[in-house]
Amino acid sequence: MKWITNRHSGCNYLVLTIVLLLAGYFSGCASISVSTDSRPFEKYRDAFSEVQSSADAVLAVDYKWTYERFLERARESDPSTIQGLILTFSPEDYYLWDLSSDELYIKVKRTQQAFKSLNAAFAGYTSLLAQLASGSLVDVKTFDKLAKELNDNSLSAARALRFTAPEKAVAIFSIAATEAARLYIEKKRRDYLIKIIAENQKSVDLFANKAVEIVKIVAMDIKNEYNNQIKPLVARWPKATKYSRVKVVEDVIALNSEVTALLETLRSLEQSYTLFARKHRELGEALSSDTVSSFDISDLTNMGKRLSSLYKELT
Repeated sequence: MKWITNRHSGCNYLVLTIVLLLAGYFSGCASISVSTDSRPFEKYRDAFSEVQSSADAVLAVDYKWTYERFLERARESDPSTIQGLILTFSPEDYYLWDLSSDELYIKVKRTQQAFKSLNAAFAGYTSLLAQLASGSLVDVKTFDKLAKELNDNSLSAARALRFTAPEKAVAIFSIAATEAARLYIEKKRRDYLIKIIAENQKSVDLFANKAVEIVKIVAMDIKNEYNNQIKPLVARWPKATKYSRVKVVEDVIALNSEVTALLETLRSLEQSYTLFARKHRELGEALSSDTVSSFDISDLTNMGKRLSSLYKELT
């Protein structure tokens, strides 16, 4: 009887051990392949989409203002103005052209084109992240195609922004992140998604910082243009009659209103790109700490709305 009791006791211990091992195994698997809440990624994508459309519209208005101001000054400019507008062509590239003029409206036009490429690259990136997080992207070949298109866009943006770094350095989806994405598609392990964001952070920061740098340059150029425009207006004042002085004041106030509005849009653009890079980092951190479901993207969404509001004021 004693032997039988001991035998059953041994069996109980064996069963208990197996149960615990199995529980540990399955809980380990669950911790590795936990499904990811894709909603924050979709909100990140949608928030930047609003920033993108507003930024493109705002820069179009900036270009229109600088172009119109250039035409006003061209009436009394010297022959060098027209010479600077003549296209020059590269002997090494059939399709490459340039302008010797450094007029502000040309700089703004180039900036507008560069940011259009950059915004397209960022928008494509946030869309691809959302697809990965949702699990809807199940084919590695499809991902490779999308990643290549995305990196082609980022390369175009890099050229427009006049980066001197090698192509690999400006690919928004790095080689390491691409490999992690392939593994994530196959295994759905959250740590691979975390790695994707971590590996791409450097590229995101690089582009965001370059965008901020160019926005500041444009802001400085607009202030210089203001100084050029305000001088002749102030010079009219001493000779103006008390009736014509009203027109001078109106012109000064109108110029002030235009320039301050333009500078405010540029400030919001700078904040948008800085915020985009920061939110990308925070998204990875939230994923690592398992708090991604409560991740707050409202500040980036609000920035997009603010840009949209500023655009409406300018038009």
